[in-house]
Amino acid sequence: QRLRVLVPAAAYLKRTGTDQARYERLGSQIEGLVARLVSTQNPNGDWSWTLPPPYGQQLRRSPDVTVTIEAVIALAEARQAGYAAPDQTLTKALGFLDNAYKNEGSVESDRKAYILYAQGVAGAADFANVNHLYRMRNSLTARSLTLLAMTLRGMGRDEMAKEVLDLLLSRTSREALTAQTATATTTALKATDLDAPLALQADSVEDVALAARAAGRPLPLRPQPP
Repeated sequence: QRLRVLVPAAAYLKRTGTDQARYERLGSQIEGLVARLVSTQNPNGDWSWTLPPPYGQQLRRSPDVTVTIEAVIALAEARQAGYAAPDQTLTKALGFLDNAYKNEGSVESDRKAYILYAQGVAGAADFANVNHLYRMRNSLTARSLTLLAMTLRGMGRDEMAKEVLDLLLSRTSREALTAQTATATTTALKATDLDAPLALQADSVEDVALAARAAGRPLPLRPQPP
């Protein structure tokens, strides 16, 4: 997660040409975090919640799909920003995610959408799988719709992404606001009109933030009243 924060921060400093010293410090930190991810990858291409044991000790580390997804996204984004990430590391990780996707079976899930998004960031998403999820969009959760929209955007499928976003934003209502004013679902997501706040029916603040990113809209500082 830290790597995913530092990469855009460094990109901003580079783009604006401000604070060169800080930009270089961030670059050194990013390179160190990339090296750490590379060194902690498991033989099968995955990552675990736990770090490798000290040299000479044996400890089986269980693969974690979510951690691997985050690692792939972080490495791919770092590479896109110009930082070196070994091909072999990403290739092995993408192979693991491909198997994880197949192991999810025929049931559509947030994890499948998340895997496809990670593959998309790395430039390795199979459009057949993405298109299948797109055809099932009416049955997807808010999180899956958001991830699908960002995946489609990344693949240059803007019209399809817009349809998914329209569906996502249509799942809003003042009734939802009235019923859940104390939850993250009351956070406003601005759609086409910046003066027309909408409340997204999502499960967490993270879901709402992802949706705002997918829609290319900022979030307000305070929840909007019903």
